[in-house]
Amino acid sequence: MQIIRLMVITVLLVTAINPIKAAEFCVGNATELRNALSVAESNNESDDIRIELGIYETNGTAFSYHDSTNHDLTISGGWIDFFGNDCGIQTPNEPFETIIDGSNSSRGMSVNISGQSDLIISDLTFSHGHFAHTGGGLAVYNLGLIHTGQVVIEKNAFLNNEANLAAALSVYGGGTTHIRNNLILVNNANTSDSVRVLNINANGIYFNNNTVFGNTSDDMGASGVYLYVEGTSQVLVANNILNNNENDDLEVITMAGDYFLFNNNVDVFTGSTPTVSANNINKPNRFESGFLNYVPAQDSYLVDEGRPPCLLACPFPTPFANAWSLGIGDILSQMREQGDRVDIGAFESSYFSDIIFWDTFD
Repeated sequence: MQIIRLMVITVLLVTAINPIKAAEFCVGNATELRNALSVAESNNESDDIRIELGIYETNGTAFSYHDSTNHDLTISGGWIDFFGNDCGIQTPNEPFETIIDGSNSSRGMSVNISGQSDLIISDLTFSHGHFAHTGGGLAVYNLGLIHTGQVVIEKNAFLNNEANLAAALSVYGGGTTHIRNNLILVNNANTSDSVRVLNINANGIYFNNNTVFGNTSDDMGASGVYLYVEGTSQVLVANNILNNNENDDLEVITMAGDYFLFNNNVDVFTGSTPTVSANNINKPNRFESGFLNYVPAQDSYLVDEGRPPCLLACPFPTPFANAWSLGIGDILSQMREQGDRVDIGAFESSYFSDIIFWDTFD
């Protein structure tokens, strides 16, 4: 009996010292990406899919993953060779060079999640997705609404996608959904919304530090962001650029839970009345010059005008309105809070807020 106990203790110690790692895939073309997603569906492991720089065209069939095994999945772009390892290191400042291209003929990617699994999708560009229903660029869903894990969509660009609803991004389900540090630009919804996120009887949605700009709608519906929570779910919208979209820039519908609206540069917003609203502005963005450069300029109202999750120290237990994150970096992998505070939007500047510029003629 003592021998068996010693064996069990030894196994536990070895496991603690050498934890089981996720299966890791390095993919360099569309076929390898499809194969990795297929294997990840059925290998009964948590999986880490690393995508090398390049263009991954769907050619009419979306890249897809359907989980029924309750295992975590991480999908990330920007990987390059490092000492013979094809995915040995992730390049900084290259959010636009790993592209999931829908070829204007299909959705870019769809991911079905379940159970307590966590999903992280980062450092990718979703472009030219086209879908007749919901989620032209990326769709994350759980039709049974029994998923209790985290969904994290961060440091991605959604450019020139089209769908009936949620032209760029659709997320349906998730215990907690974090959407942060993304650029959502020139997407077109046939009916309504570039981004559509639903969270029901779970924890809620955090939508922070995104730049949602210049999106359109063929109908009279909103072309910006639609967030819906019901039951126990709450929603926080903070530090976003939400303007220059056709019709509404933001619509939040909450059927029961709290709604927090903090430090956004937002023009037209509709829906439910925020439980707490503070430090939101409606000012010209003022970006630096250059193609796809949405870094706040030195005279921008966005510089240092964001909000950290906890203004001083986080209370314990941490309430919903404080239990969010700025993320591991802005969309360019630059450190957030380079000045006095975090900037508004997906791009962080190195400037400090200077009220001298705030009287600049617009």
